[in-house]
Amino acid sequence: MKKRWAALAACIAALAFWAWTGARPPLGAAPATKGDCTDIGVWSNGWHTSFSIPAEILSVEHPLRRLYPQARWMLVGWGDSAFYQSDGTDLGLGLRALLPGGAVVMHVIAADRPVERDFPPLEMTVAGLSADGATRLAERLEATLALDAQGNVQIVAPGQHGPQSRFLAARGGFDLFTVCNHWTARTLRHAGADINAAFVYRGEVLTSQLRRAAPACAALK
Repeated sequence: MKKRWAALAACIAALAFWAWTGARPPLGAAPATKGDCTDIGVWSNGWHTSFSIPAEILSVEHPLRRLYPQARWMLVGWGDSAFYQSDGTDLGLGLRALLPGGAVVMHVIAADRPVERDFPPLEMTVAGLSADGATRLAERLEATLALDAQGNVQIVAPGQHGPQSRFLAARGGFDLFTVCNHWTARTLRHAGADINAAFVYRGEVLTSQLRRAAPACAALK
């Protein structure tokens, strides 16, 4: 019995250590201010989150801009390759996605207006980032892509929403401690939003933090 309690205590300690150390690295950029703010969106269906971004925050040489040079907006998400490309109803596939070692992809939709107008989310949260924060977000998106030798994206499959959406080869490990919302939260923290990425398994947990940590530009005083 003592061994069981010791094992339970060790698990709790490990989770607590992860929550307070692995989830709160230093902010990668200064938070937004009234005079230095760019709005970006976080699209959520309740479980999964993606970024809704104006294409102008990406440099003209950014791999996503080179893939979609005419786009004015993009919806960008990340996840396990097999499960992300499925319809999301296969429980076995979802459980396998939580095991380390699987391939990951980035899903991108390009449009001439905010993508959420055509693909309504369950929840849409607008966050304000500083100019440096927006640059850091763009850099993190590029770093997540698995580019070829020429620095171009590698298309894995057609996307889920017509010819302007694609699955792209990506970097990173998807598992129990790094699901799509952890990737979103850590990217936001790198961009200057004071997010605790530890237990953001549901999109609504992430977005509730985001509204406090990085309010939209219009709310800044």
